[in-house]
Amino acid sequence: MPIITNKFDLAIEIAKKNNIPQNSPDFILVTPENSIGIEKIREVISTINLKPYQSLQKIVVIQNAHKMTPEAQNSFLKTLEEPPKNTFIVLLVENEDQLLPTILSRCQIINLVGAHLCVRPINDILEIQKMPLGLRFKKASEIAVNRESAQNWLKNAIFTLHENVNESAEIIIKFQKALKKLDQNVNTRLVIENLLVSLRA
Repeated sequence: MPIITNKFDLAIEIAKKNNIPQNSPDFILVTPENSIGIEKIREVISTINLKPYQSLQKIVVIQNAHKMTPEAQNSFLKTLEEPPKNTFIVLLVENEDQLLPTILSRCQIINLVGAHLCVRPINDILEIQKMPLGLRFKKASEIAVNRESAQNWLKNAIFTLHENVNESAEIIIKFQKALKKLDQNVNTRLVIENLLVSLRA
């Protein structure tokens, strides 16, 4: 997997993995100079709801997404919550705190640190599947240092599991259910322990 050095590289990598050429009409790039108002977001939503032109899927990338006005962000909520199955929506910001909490709650947050994109969670999963029960509990304690670190680990794992066509829907659903439990304030350590124990070799 290539090294991701900036936010736009991430969008390009997602497009490549889904056979969407950067020069394709199915690679939609929004690059605002000023604020992004509600009318612009309505145009974006109309584009998102259209079928892909050339590829089986399409990607919409909004650079400097923090320039969306609060009204524009609120109008985007339903689309982010229920996007078409054939569409990726990527919001690029310098800091996630620049977006409304309601937007963030509907997004999978990926923090770039100049390292291989989300490789570690996949490596972790492969290692965990080979571990005896005792080591799985020890690994759970490392992941569940706090709720936020556990949530980030799960989100990164879900992202890479979706990208790996060899992974079954069953394991992805397990990770999604675990993340949902954390969002509902279920005990962090218990959620991660139960998840790791359930992973089959």
